Amino acid sequence: MTGGVRRRSLLLGGGLGALVSGGCAPHRKRDDTGGIVVASGNMSGVYYSYAHAWAAVTGADPRLRVLSTTGSVQNTLLLSIGTADIAFCAIDAAAQAVTNPQGPNRIAALGRLYDDYMHLVVLGGSPIRTISDLRGRRVCVGAVSSGTTLIGDRLLTVSGLDPDRDIVRSQLSLDQSVNALRAGTIDAFFWSGGLPTGAVETLCAQQVAAPVRLIDLAAATRKLRTSFGTWYRIGVIPGHTYTGITTAVSTLAVPNVLLTTAGRSTASASALTRSLFDDASRIGRTVPVADALNRHIAIFTQPVPLHPGAIAYYRSVAVDI
Repeated sequence: MTGGVRRRSLLLGGGLGALVSGGCAPHRKRDDTGGIVVASGNMSGVYYSYAHAWAAVTGADPRLRVLSTTGSVQNTLLLSIGTADIAFCAIDAAAQAVTNPQGPNRIAALGRLYDDYMHLVVLGGSPIRTISDLRGRRVCVGAVSSGTTLIGDRLLTVSGLDPDRDIVRSQLSLDQSVNALRAGTIDAFFWSGGLPTGAVETLCAQQVAAPVRLIDLAAATRKLRTSFGTWYRIGVIPGHTYTGITTAVSTLAVPNVLLTTAGRSTASASALTRSLFDDASRIGRTVPVADALNRHIAIFTQPVPLHPGAIAYYRSVAVDI
């Protein structure tokens, strides 16, 4: 890891004032409302939709309250300082939180969920064909303290680009990125999310004159695995996932996990894990990735340890763990 990326990774886990925006006080207790706070993500992304769909079907026991955040890196911080009780997170950001905790609470996993796919998005007329073509271009690497930024900076680095010097860097939310690309104030943006991501589909559907393209990231992903971790893999965004993009695109895929704090009671963690699976088909009616949950895959959350309550649940349904 280069010095610039290392410093940025540490900064992504800090800056409490910036990270707890939106009325989310860093030391506010979560049991003062009787609910369980779920740190999700951008309101246009799958984390947010997943969390809301889950909250809608659980009823009053447990009562889940969804917090919109900038994504994985912020979510691990909110868990560690006690502002959130559960969090959606990409495994790379979770691994960083295990080795570099930012608060008193240690994290543990309830299960592995689904894979995120990195989107490097440009308009059809753009000369950008590879990640190396981003040199000198106006690029949004993701929102501050997001998992997208963590991966985007790493992809740029392994591709021989300094994320601070070799691009005209911006950090915007997903909706802001979409609007900026459409307006021509940026040339490309990174987004890591589930398939399909609603905001990306809206952009694709609206760009009839200049159809959207996704840049192939297979070569950079191979380098990323060597430099940063084997949890990264080459994945494929199938053709027709998005309007106007008819051919499959190879890109980076990274697993998502559902996190809680290691101090949560065994009974509570077990009940939450059970709810995640028992309600999967109902959640899947609005968030298709939820319907693909697999108990035998969900136990693989390394390097984040499974919570003892999650282990108890998986053993209760005959998963060998």
